[in-house]
Amino acid sequence: GKTIVFDLLGQIWLLPSGGGEAKAITNSIQENAEHLFPTFTADGKRIVFWDSRPASWGLTSMDLTGKERRNLTELSSSQIDSHSDRFFACSPTKGEVTFIRGGKLMLLSENNGTNPVELKVEGLPRPGITDPVYTPDGMKCAFVNAPAIYSSHSGGRLWQVKAEGGTAEPLTGEKTEVRAPCYSPDGQRIAYFVFNEDLAFEIWIHHLDGSEPQKLVEHKDIT
Repeated sequence: GKTIVFDLLGQIWLLPSGGGEAKAITNSIQENAEHLFPTFTADGKRIVFWDSRPASWGLTSMDLTGKERRNLTELSSSQIDSHSDRFFACSPTKGEVTFIRGGKLMLLSENNGTNPVELKVEGLPRPGITDPVYTPDGMKCAFVNAPAIYSSHSGGRLWQVKAEGGTAEPLTGEKTEVRAPCYSPDGQRIAYFVFNEDLAFEIWIHHLDGSEPQKLVEHKDIT
């Protein structure tokens, strides 16, 4: 919890969580690539990110200096769609990465190397999975039942499924369209974005004990 990783202008940066000087650990101009959506691995020693290159894209991992790169997935620019592999989550307990490809939930683990396997998800009313996130104990995975279109001003209902796949259960109401869910460290709450009637983001907190969700902000510049 001492360091924040984020992307800015296609580069990945590290910042002390209490504020201070940010340090870029990738260089988008020199590498002729965009590095986006960075996430720490469970042990905090590596960062997984979406690596967009001129002829291909996919998930890459690196150490905290930006070196020791490892390509985890790689698709040519003509494969599937430009949103494949862009939405992903690192397991908080294992060396695994769950990601979305072609609207399906995929898993990369130490056992299957660079050959991802599909995690079957049943019980959804419509196709499309995006925005995966693990529970803090790594036993379950929440996701949004919506097309994985990054620029879309829409969302979907929030669902949860076991980390190995299976029948999913809904967490939010049918009419609530959310994006980018995030569990609290104790696993009892989930924060997410909601688009309001002005197509602006709002941050809401969902309580898993069944109490009413709470809107957290009134600002118009949330991202």
